[in-house]
Amino acid sequence: MLTQIHHITIHVRSIAVALRRYTAFGLVCLRHTSLEAWLSAPNCLILLRVPERPIRNDRTIFDSGFSHCCMQTPSISHFFDKIANTDVRPRSQPVDLGTGHRYAYLDDDDAIVTECEGVPYAPPEQTAWLAHVAIATANLERLGAFYGELTGGSIRTSALIADNPGIDTIAQHSGIRAQAAWIRGLNLTIELWQFHSPQTTRLPLQDREMVGYASMSFVCDDLQSAQDHLVQGGATMDPLDPSGTRWFDPDGNGIELITTATVAALGLGTRSEPGIIARIESLWRAT
Repeated sequence: MLTQIHHITIHVRSIAVALRRYTAFGLVCLRHTSLEAWLSAPNCLILLRVPERPIRNDRTIFDSGFSHCCMQTPSISHFFDKIANTDVRPRSQPVDLGTGHRYAYLDDDDAIVTECEGVPYAPPEQTAWLAHVAIATANLERLGAFYGELTGGSIRTSALIADNPGIDTIAQHSGIRAQAAWIRGLNLTIELWQFHSPQTTRLPLQDREMVGYASMSFVCDDLQSAQDHLVQGGATMDPLDPSGTRWFDPDGNGIELITTATVAALGLGTRSEPGIIARIESLWRAT
């Protein structure tokens, strides 16, 4: 079992442009060069990297693979104000799906999708936090079981989501039919989607130079035990990485193993509140 998601790696074409984007989201830049930047939310890190030959990847949220990350914030209107002078463009005005939350998908010049979710019961002074990383899959049951076993987290699966004008507006696509699952228990939720219309089909592995979401990095205490656990779950090791730290989940999405010793060597400090998701949800239950 892996103990936490340390960071999400995102490939971008320009660190300068991406820094303006992600700091407007509320992430804090810990350090950067012209080719790499580490940013922090209260509960997780994001690593921005410029590949050697970056290739723009115009995928949709229905395509298999990493779909988006979700930033939650007390005020989505204030969030929209902050991104106004960046390369980020909301697909729609914020949509209330009946939960009290307001949602929007954001696109940028790298064709990377970010979800913004307004959480009105969060303290107004709370800085934005990472809520989940989303993956589209052609086999929800298999991938849900994999990540549930890998993390030891609870799994909640939705009924069929269909005939929902709010979701169609957020995605800017009519007639969406899909099922979702959420794996909870770590510092970041893993959200899975299987779309039936448009249908999610398994795609070939992406080129390493592709711009977009590249991998999730999990912390482990013992590398060999973590490797054995991945093999038992159906993951495969990246043949181009002899260190045994880079893997692919059963769908071919990138996973990285990072030891506690490596975390310490990075010298990035500790997250200010790894359990922020649970704390904010406790405020919702109290309302």
